[in-house]
Amino acid sequence: MQNSSRETDMKRTTVPVIVVLALLAAALPARAQMGPPVLQSVLRIETHSDSNNPDDYVYKMISLSRQLEGGVIGNVFYVYKHNLEESNSGGHIAGVNIIKMFSDETMFMFGYSYNKTDERSLGADNYDKDRWVLGLHYFPIKDERGNRLTLSSVYNTQTDWSESRAIDFGIAYKAVFSDDWSARMGYKYTHGLGAVDTHLLNQWNIDFSWKLNKLMTLDFGYLFVDKVFSVPAPGAQPEDDNVFRMGLKYSYK
Repeated sequence: MQNSSRETDMKRTTVPVIVVLALLAAALPARAQMGPPVLQSVLRIETHSDSNNPDDYVYKMISLSRQLEGGVIGNVFYVYKHNLEESNSGGHIAGVNIIKMFSDETMFMFGYSYNKTDERSLGADNYDKDRWVLGLHYFPIKDERGNRLTLSSVYNTQTDWSESRAIDFGIAYKAVFSDDWSARMGYKYTHGLGAVDTHLLNQWNIDFSWKLNKLMTLDFGYLFVDKVFSVPAPGAQPEDDNVFRMGLKYSYK
């Protein structure tokens, strides 16, 4: 009962954050320094090999971004997860991101997301989560074609700043082959903080993008999740996950 009450209070206090920030962003006056709103939708399918979390999902996302003043970009988004294994809803995610470009090489991001996992979904935690994300991205190499090396450090936590804390360190390179084709390869190291002070994950990915026309882009790729943490059950070893994904992005203009 205590956990249920805490979760109810959390929803009452944090869910409105998304609505308020979204309304503020929409109400900002259109000034010369501000860019036009950019609306995008993404339809993506994702499959998993991990037998402890084997569900395959279809993600449907809508995202609205706008460049504000002083090198600041605002973004609001909503994601619906459809569980293919159970043929029902897998959950919902809604959030707000604020991005600040300090220079052409340095970017800071602050974000909030509210995650609702459907209780019927296999492997679901069956409770809601509110999370903060703070990320610093540095681009030591970039050119006019779009080739870019990214170094990143991202801290994320539940909104009480005490549970499920972790920090990621990543390196990624985007290679542009032509006007229509590009690829992104990366590695991410995840370390748990607080009560779980240990190395959690290694993640390697390679993703390709094919620009179909001015409005649509097809993305497909592979992610390997190396789970190096241990679990309380004696002798139990977390199973690594092979994730295949493909998505279609559409930009509304």
